[in-house]
Order: sequence, then structure tokens, then C-alpha cells
Amino acid sequence: KSSGQCTFFASPRCPAGTHTVPGSIDCPECELGTIDHDTNPSTACQACPTGTYADTGQTTCTLCVPGTADVDVDPSTPCTRCDNGTYTDTGATVCVDCVPGTTDEDSDPSSPCSNCIAGQHSVRKSVSCTDCAAGEYNDDAPSVPCKTCPVGYYSAPQSTSCTQCVAGQNDDDSTAATECVECASGRYTAAGTSGADGCAACAVGQYDDDSGQIGRASCRERV
Repeated sequence: KSSGQCTFFASPRCPAGTHTVPGSIDCPECELGTIDHDTNPSTACQACPTGTYADTGQTTCTLCVPGTADVDVDPSTPCTRCDNGTYTDTGATVCVDCVPGTTDEDSDPSSPCSNCIAGQHSVRKSVSCTDCAAGEYNDDAPSVPCKTCPVGYYSAPQSTSCTQCVAGQNDDDSTAATECVECASGRYTAAGTSGADGCAACAVGQYDDDSGQIGRASCRERV
């Protein structure tokens, strides 16, 4: 039988990651991009800063990990993976391109870009360094394109300089990508000579006894 007295029932406390207002019986979760920063559901959910992300019902904002970025500066959307050829550290809002002369050699935007070595070059956002081809060289930084060796010279791949054809040799195809060729016996050249007729014949009545290694002076009078 009732005594006429009112009975009060205590409302259950809302769990962490939610919030409520006085007089409400609901405990809605903190929305995307917001958190229950003080685990006190009587206070409003707090917005996460840029460079982070939060799902619903969270108590902490999650930093974008290396290799990802909050590209739309909206913590209610997941962090975006950066493209190969770029790099980010923790909590980034932009993906940083690997600059010329560097490369994302492991195609992993969470690791720093690596420097190319001498005799190579790379463009922005590269995933590999490119060797200077035969006939080219790079005597500058790898951020600078390779240069072409002049006619009468030769260079191997990944060179930092060109080698001049010495006296007695000829760049017979006028292409620095191929090695200098020894002149045949009875012919001579000066250093840096090129062309199909680069090796000159000794004059009539002369001969070459060193296979063209010294130039015109190697031609001797026949006796």
C-alpha cells in the first residue's frame, strides 16, 4: 500500500564519448570530428584540431600518421594516404613533394625522401633516381638535368665528367655515348677528333709505326 511518498530513480551516468544536457535521458555520442575531451558527459563535445581525425564517440583525437594528411583540414573525415613521391610527418595537413634531386625510393610516403647520388638526377615527386646515360654527365647537383658531352668526348653511364678522345683515337660516329676508337695503322689524329674521316692518313712517302698514338708527328719518312 502506498505511503503517499514519491520515489526517485537515479539516471545512469552517460558513458565516456557521449554528452547530454540537464533533463535529458539520452546520451548521444560525440559526432565525427569531435571528442569528449574531459570524459564528462555534462560538457559539450570539443572539436578536434586540423591534422587529426575522430570517429563518433571518441575521447581523443587521432593524429594523422606519417604518410597521411588531413588534406581537407576536416577532422570529421579520415586522413588521406599521400601519393608516392611525397612525404609527411605526423599530424600533417599537406603532402610534401620530394624535391628535384631526391626520390621516394621505397614508394613509402611515411619515410623521408632520399638524396640521389653524383651522376644521377631526378625531377619533383620522383620514385627513383635516373642515371645520366652514356654520353651525358652531371657535374652539378642531382637536382640539375644531365648535360650532353661534346663531340670528340665519351662518357659512361652515371658519369660526372666527359673524357676526351686522346691523340690516336677518334669519335668516329660523333656520338659521345660510344667509346673512342683507335686509328688504324698508318693513320693519326689529334686529341678530341671526330667524324668518319677523323683519322688522317700519313702523307705519301710516310708511314706510322705506332698505330696513330702520337698524331702527325708519328708519321715518318720512308727510307
